[in-house]
Amino acid sequence: MKRQFTTIIVITMFSLLISGRLFAQHLHELSVYGGGGLSTLAYKVTDGQQKHGLGGHFGLGYHFFFAPKWGIGTGGELAFYNARYNLNNLNINYMTTDMNGDPFDFRSTVNSYKEKQHAMLLQIPLMLYHQSKQTDSKLQYYGAVGGKYGISMNGKYSNTASLSNAGYYAYEDALYDTQEFMGFGYFPGRKANGGLDFKSLFFLSAEAGVKWRLNESWSLYTGVYVDYGLNNIMEKQNVMSMPSLVAYNRTNPTEFGVNSIVQSQYTQGGGVPQAFTDKITPIAVGIKLRLAFGKDCGRKGEAQPVQKVAPKTDKLVDEKAPKDAEEEAPEPVVVEETPEPVVIEEVPEVVEDNDIPEAVKRIIEQPIDNYALNQTDVADYQRERLDEKIVLLQQYPKVQFYIYGHTCDLGTKEVNERVGLGRAAQAKAYMISKGIAESRILSISSKRDTEPVVLNSNEENRRKNRRVVIILE
Repeated sequence: MKRQFTTIIVITMFSLLISGRLFAQHLHELSVYGGGGLSTLAYKVTDGQQKHGLGGHFGLGYHFFFAPKWGIGTGGELAFYNARYNLNNLNINYMTTDMNGDPFDFRSTVNSYKEKQHAMLLQIPLMLYHQSKQTDSKLQYYGAVGGKYGISMNGKYSNTASLSNAGYYAYEDALYDTQEFMGFGYFPGRKANGGLDFKSLFFLSAEAGVKWRLNESWSLYTGVYVDYGLNNIMEKQNVMSMPSLVAYNRTNPTEFGVNSIVQSQYTQGGGVPQAFTDKITPIAVGIKLRLAFGKDCGRKGEAQPVQKVAPKTDKLVDEKAPKDAEEEAPEPVVVEETPEPVVIEEVPEVVEDNDIPEAVKRIIEQPIDNYALNQTDVADYQRERLDEKIVLLQQYPKVQFYIYGHTCDLGTKEVNERVGLGRAAQAKAYMISKGIAESRILSISSKRDTEPVVLNSNEENRRKNRRVVIILE
């Protein structure tokens, strides 16, 4: 079972890494985390009282976000579980033989018995994550559900007890209770410790909390988690084959053993042996912190419109103008550098129809981006881009157009609606101030964050999405 589950985890992680090559935009996260709280070995006992213990876990994680709000996580963690047990006034008796081989009835009264159990598991999670849209405060809510596979790495116990031992010899009809050399008498504060064998198990797991964006690459997750064991981790044993809680040592009677209640039984009044417990289930509930480093592995600029350059040495010309046209065009506009500039031949200053060349249309409709968060005014960068488009629009005075304002995914729907509309309105006002007739602007509106050109995974991409676009009629 361990080998099968490990194989599944390896295949899953490999598949996620390969799938990363198939998606245009996605996010990988590596993280270190830890948590603590109630982390106990839960069991019911036939006698005495079980008490839950505290513990925690720490580990390394890997998350693959295949969509802005959805991801899959795995990794490896060491988890520590603890429990306690108290017992008073338990009478035990069973038949055995002494150092001489004589049979007798061993009787022991157990008082002030206290035991601690500890377990360390290697846990391999496989979780489905969902996170909300990021707000202006860079805060997101997240939740995760899934399972974990726990492999027992170490189990141990330690106990103390005060014992009153005696031996009844039926053939003598005599009770011996003061012969310490035979293991009979009062033995206070006896201590013992040893190992525990636990099986591997499956957990049902859930997690929820808040994700804080520290910067473009680092995030801090704070939340609560629950891990609930689904199966019994006790090694299956026949009660009759279990040792007694207090085991008489015929070769060295003063060194009798005190076993763990997890793997021992007791007999009272010559009856049938009983196990203290037959099922142990790890359970953990606590607070978790996770520091994550995320890297956007999308193919940058895939969705970004191609930027064109009109070289300074060439003149812009209407493709339908007469070849012998002599009128010089204004100085060409440089929009942004690209490896493949578009050269458009000369164009007259004013064209009295609205049949605009496709190359000029592409330049006019290129986005005016690089807006800061919540910026609506026309700053220097946006002013330069608008001036380039205004020069071209003035050559085609009959062409009408729309102005759309866009935002990134930060902020609420209402805020983004207002910011997008503000960007379009400020661009309209600037174009009118530069001589563009208001009647040519058919309308302005806000697209908010509904039409991103790239994934909103970092600030560089968000600046590309925060933009104004002019669309010709």
